[in-house]
Amino acid sequence: MQENEGITLTVNGEFRYCSAGLTLAAYLEESGMPRTRLVAEVNGQIIKSADFDQYILRSGDIVEFVRFVGGG
Repeated sequence: MQENEGITLTVNGEFRYCSAGLTLAAYLEESGMPRTRLVAEVNGQIIKSADFDQYILRSGDIVEFVRFVGGG
C-alpha cells in the first residue's frame, strides 16, 4: 500500500502543507474555517462554494479565501 504524499500550497500568501487529494471543502474543514460567506480563488479562477466539494487541490496551487463581512 502506497503512503499518501503531501502537497504544498500557498494559502492567503502563506505556504501550507497538506495531504494529497484534499478538496477545498476538506481543507476548510481541517483548517477550522467556516464556509459561510466565503469565496475561493485558485490560481486566479473563482471557485463557487457549491463546487468546494468537487475541487481537488493540487501541489503548487495558489489559493485565496475571502470572507464577506457586513457593515457600512
